Amino acid sequence: MNNYFIPPTAGSGPLPHQQYAQAVHAALVAADAEPVEWYTYDSDDGMAACYFFRPYAPEPRPDGTVPRTVRADVWWGHGVELRWTEPDGWGFVPLDEHSEPAWDGVDPLPLPVLAAPDAVAAVAPLLLNGSPEDAEPSTAEWEHAAVQRAALLEHDQRTARR
Repeated sequence: MNNYFIPPTAGSGPLPHQQYAQAVHAALVAADAEPVEWYTYDSDDGMAACYFFRPYAPEPRPDGTVPRTVRADVWWGHGVELRWTEPDGWGFVPLDEHSEPAWDGVDPLPLPVLAAPDAVAAVAPLLLNGSPEDAEPSTAEWEHAAVQRAALLEHDQRTARR
């Protein structure tokens, strides 16, 4: 994984949690759990990152490997969303037939708010198999968590959210 890091800021440009979301995405890909789609956004409730896993037959990568997908017999056959939010951290919600959350709220995962990307990726296979309750609690934080917290706070203050 690339360890290149530019401290996030609340100025113009990418959202302050973009690098964290990219680091998690890279860890998911390295763990062979590449999401079908992922994005970040800012809302009234804070920053968020969403990673979508759906049961489908993915195309092989250039090296011939095929990423894992959600088992078709779990999550009602529609997939699952792995979600990070600034105030709550990591959780998941099954998707409905329209790729929308199947219910309000997110079931939490036993990870710190700014979990190490590899810790998030370690939970992904359990999520894809429909057994997130088997996830071992982790206290491992991202190596840049302190800088990330400061950037999120600065952004929140600048946008008058806090």
